[in-house]
Amino acid sequence: ARAQSSGSVRVIVHDASDAPLIGQKVELRREAGDGLQTGLTDSNGAASFVNLPWDRYRIDVSATGFRPQSHIVVVRST
Repeated sequence: ARAQSSGSVRVIVHDASDAPLIGQKVELRREAGDGLQTGLTDSNGAASFVNLPWDRYRIDVSATGFRPQSHIVVVRST
């Protein structure tokens, strides 16, 4: 059997009252600077990125009416 060497990231975007923010831009980029992927949040405020090689990624969220947010995540084996 071959070991899994990819993973996924699911981002949830919501306001202070936990209401989902729909149609907001989410960017995911490898911290090394390559491999930009973009998505829009769905009706649950979620955006998903799949088949990601193990690495460190920066998530940037631009939600209308809110300050941009950035976070670093690590995709790795569990």
